[in-house]
Amino acid sequence: MLEFSYPKSPSLSLQRNELLQRSLRPERTDYPIEIEYPIVLSSLYSEYSICAIRDGDVIAHANLWPRSLVNVHSRETYKVGLVGNVATLKEYRGQGIMTQLINEIIDRSKTIKISALFLWSDLIQFYQSFGFSSFSKEDRFVFTKTSLANFSDLLGNFFLETNNSLTDEELALLLELRPQSGFTLQRGINEFRSLLKIPDTNMLSIRVDGNIVAYAVLGKGYDMNGIVHEWGAVDYSYLFLLLFNIMNKALVQEITLLAPENLSEELSSIFSRHCLEKSTHPMAFCCPLVERMTPGLEKALQDTFIWGLDSI
Repeated sequence: MLEFSYPKSPSLSLQRNELLQRSLRPERTDYPIEIEYPIVLSSLYSEYSICAIRDGDVIAHANLWPRSLVNVHSRETYKVGLVGNVATLKEYRGQGIMTQLINEIIDRSKTIKISALFLWSDLIQFYQSFGFSSFSKEDRFVFTKTSLANFSDLLGNFFLETNNSLTDEELALLLELRPQSGFTLQRGINEFRSLLKIPDTNMLSIRVDGNIVAYAVLGKGYDMNGIVHEWGAVDYSYLFLLLFNIMNKALVQEITLLAPENLSEELSSIFSRHCLEKSTHPMAFCCPLVERMTPGLEKALQDTFIWGLDSI
């Protein structure tokens, strides 16, 4: 008999972690997968884990992380859920277990009044059968040292930081430096600090007169090598200087920067002028759970950008 439950004991948490490591990171041993997801796989938030358990063993798993989707201007809010770390033990695949688990997640989400579920996956056909489809858009700008060569003259005039020792006030400032448009996920300062501890995550910033004027988060665990998935600046010149500095220090040879599609026309034009290439892609997959889609929710889902640290 199949039971769906969060990991109520250390032994079940250990089984869950081993399942995810074997299924999602079979060739990586430099750090355990639970370190890569310090919130949703933390013992403090076991209710975010839904395990399929048979005869006392965890055989499949998925995270459900309830979040608030907020309009940065009007503060209009919707309750949504992020789904991630979806995996089934190899010997149990093809038996419909994941189908049952996703249906369990949908049922639980409706019970706690979640309006929509978001996830990232290449299994398009599988998730379409539950009502998921691509939603919103993100732009991807590829920068190189050559494309940003005009900003090299500013090298040496600013201080580049590569540590995460920021005060709560500075972390709050970073959230305000991001482009402020449309809907995004609400993030607390403690969550921000926890997410910055993910291995292979580099938080870099530039200060002028002691004040942070630009920052960029490069990389995140195994998934975002060479990608700046979160950023902000008081002026685009500082951001370009920061990106050039990162490449000049040989951290990466080129940088792909993720950005909301609804950037201001001026900023999007400036980015396009200084990048090597630009492309537009779906933000993720979404499954609305309300019986009737309201115009407000429909617009929110079309106008959402989820920053990389918030994705699972």
